[in-house]
Amino acid sequence: MKATIPLLLAITFSVHSQTFTVKGKVSTSTEPVRYASITFVDDNDTSRKFIALTDTSGNYQLDVLTSVEPHDNLPTKFELEQNYPNPFSSATTIPYKLNQQRHVRITIYDILGREVRTFNVGMQAIGSHTVSWDGKNSLGNKVATGVYLYRLHTGTETQAIKMIYSGGNATINVPNFVGVSSNMEVSRKEGVPQIAGGTFTVRVTNTSNTRPKILLTELSNIVVQRDTTLNLLVQEGIMAYSLCYQRQDSISYGGTDHYLAWSIHLNNITGTNSKTIINWPRHSENPRWSPDGNYIAFTHQDTLGVYHLYLYDTRNDSLITNLIPSPLDTVESGLVMWTPDSRLIYGKKNLHEPVPGSWYIMNVDGSNNRQLSYCPSYVYPDNYNVLCLGRSVYHSNLDGSVYEFIVDLTQFVSTPNGGVNICGVDPNSNELLLAFDDPSTVLPNMIAKYSMNERRLDTIMVSDSGWKCYNPTFTNDFKKIEMSEVHIADTVNYTNRISVLDLQSHDKTILVEFPHKDESGKIQFIDMNTFAFSPDDKYLAYSRDVVQPALMVWWISYLTVVELSTKHTTQIDIGIDMQWNPQRLH
Repeated sequence: MKATIPLLLAITFSVHSQTFTVKGKVSTSTEPVRYASITFVDDNDTSRKFIALTDTSGNYQLDVLTSVEPHDNLPTKFELEQNYPNPFSSATTIPYKLNQQRHVRITIYDILGREVRTFNVGMQAIGSHTVSWDGKNSLGNKVATGVYLYRLHTGTETQAIKMIYSGGNATINVPNFVGVSSNMEVSRKEGVPQIAGGTFTVRVTNTSNTRPKILLTELSNIVVQRDTTLNLLVQEGIMAYSLCYQRQDSISYGGTDHYLAWSIHLNNITGTNSKTIINWPRHSENPRWSPDGNYIAFTHQDTLGVYHLYLYDTRNDSLITNLIPSPLDTVESGLVMWTPDSRLIYGKKNLHEPVPGSWYIMNVDGSNNRQLSYCPSYVYPDNYNVLCLGRSVYHSNLDGSVYEFIVDLTQFVSTPNGGVNICGVDPNSNELLLAFDDPSTVLPNMIAKYSMNERRLDTIMVSDSGWKCYNPTFTNDFKKIEMSEVHIADTVNYTNRISVLDLQSHDKTILVEFPHKDESGKIQFIDMNTFAFSPDDKYLAYSRDVVQPALMVWWISYLTVVELSTKHTTQIDIGIDMQWNPQRLH
């Protein structure tokens, strides 16, 4: 990975000492990293390691002992030398010497002093170095024949020398170049005796107390020749994970009592970087990632059947418990959602009261916990809600000061057994995504949009003959929808597939297709309740369920990711109800 490395703030040094102080700060793009481990490994002797921890401000300091003795053949002064060949027709080499570690920049000018090309070489160690120039400007075009000036910059010192570009001409007229001779230095400081320091590999890693957790960072060929400041920009560890989900397991509890158990996991899109958040007895389920990426909320059922609300702090790799501390209250399982500004909305009820539960909203630290007067189904980016009661749709807000009836969707159902489900809301057009179906027939069903502004129903598509489509889902840009389709008229193959429909062109693409029995003869089907697009809409995550005859686990759900552009599928794990990291693009 890349790191921002502002290197070398020279403070003091001793000609006779080989021990140097290195200090600096470790931080992410937003905050310092506390209690991270910084290790300097001597490249000449890897058994020699120098270790420090960052403090609460992300600062560290350590002493490193170099293993290199002084050399008499090291440059004793800063010097720019004549290029060779000179004149040149195709390319030339510019040599220079450094008497101490410096940040180097070489700029080429034409005879009028206009900048032609700049080489930002960066930090270089003491010694002899070269840069090659191919006679082209910064746009990649060959320059005109003539006299040019190249200048070496190190921040505190500069030197300049002229050179001649012939461009392949046998002869060239060289005008007088007043003020610069063929080996004239514009300015120079005399060097001082210098010790050749050591070269190190620097590693930044987590400890058990590191906050926030970070990805391993390793930098090579770091030269320490004197007291040095080395600041490091590192990446938060949570960004290594793309998905959180419920992982499926079967557990025998109390001898004969079997139950289906779930744990909460993180993983990447190749399934090769799994991390268990929690794996307690009974059910941990319905993980929900906060919009800012800092928390994952989930519910957990204890052995008494009571559901509790937990938060996983992704940045500090820790659990926040007792959000609902009352032992008489149980959280409504699966009924937890986030507002766009990362507040929690949840339902709870008293164990001793048979009445339905109430809905609440609170901050992640448990503060400002207050009851809502309704159960919201969707929260707009501006915290304006869509409130659904059965098939009746209302508008409301989090304060309850707005309560507006929109539509009774049952008016659009044409058969007695027909149904309609709200599958999404487009906040840009203020439209509901609807799926209509009559489960008692094999008649085609319909996907439609209802405009809450214009109070109008528009058909998006009618399913193919003999097929049923289920659970349409918007992409994040609201330009496409995904749907699960089942060929219910073909009772032999009973094909399942996942399709994506472009809402502008109405072109449909089949992403995944398979029969209702796998290679071993087990019945398989698409889990219609678990679909999720990655934040950049490049991937779709879904679960393929395979029935397990004669086992307590009725089916195994294979969590799979399909790339939309290539249709390539990757099995991630055994699980359902996946959520994408909202802060990680792919």
